[in-house]
Amino acid sequence: MILIFVVMLSMFGDGLDRAFISLSMPGIGYQIIEGGNHTVPPGSEIHISARTTKRGAVYGRDITLILDKDGREYLFPAKRMEHGSVFFTWSLDSIPAFDKARLLLTNHSDSVISELALGAFSATVDSAMGLMDQRGLFPFEQTITLGEIQEVGGAVPVVFTLVNKSDREQLIRSIRATCGCTSIFTWNEGIEPNSYYHIYTFFDPRKYGGQSIEKKVALTFDHDRVLILSYTADVK
Repeated sequence: MILIFVVMLSMFGDGLDRAFISLSMPGIGYQIIEGGNHTVPPGSEIHISARTTKRGAVYGRDITLILDKDGREYLFPAKRMEHGSVFFTWSLDSIPAFDKARLLLTNHSDSVISELALGAFSATVDSAMGLMDQRGLFPFEQTITLGEIQEVGGAVPVVFTLVNKSDREQLIRSIRATCGCTSIFTWNEGIEPNSYYHIYTFFDPRKYGGQSIEKKVALTFDHDRVLILSYTADVK
């Protein structure tokens, strides 16, 4: 199950409006999570991302992440907000837990104009956790390259194909896109043994003119296995 942790805080004018905690775990995949205690394999990374629906208000401004652990603050270097989102990534070997986190949006004079607060997080590294067993489930193309497309040319179809080479059914629990520009027209269901399965999506290129994009689709299977598919395009 993928749990989404969304935090909204009072704003000082236009600014950040969403924040996410997520884990990247070798052999298990990428998961958006709630705060709390988690058991992870070695080599896992934690991500905190901030997003906004008010792109014009924050474009080009700086975001700083501050973690608080037992009263001590860990300050991450500021990053520039681009295209409505910014991401901070670090290894759990360096900071395995924090009591709270703050994301600060600052202007060019370093004055704080918006702040988002997140909950506590801790992780226990378990070296006995093995790699995820996809059991014969393979994507023909994990990343589809669309090449050059036109912003005003209408929605572009993107079809991912999976093949189940195992002797058991693969149950899809959820299919989610990471962007509202991607529409999914496939129901959650099982993939029969030794069969093919198509995931039909459409990309809306409006508002992406002049950009090179990469969009992702996350599939969650039984036993919380996650498969990330993506597509790229140059929008003219």
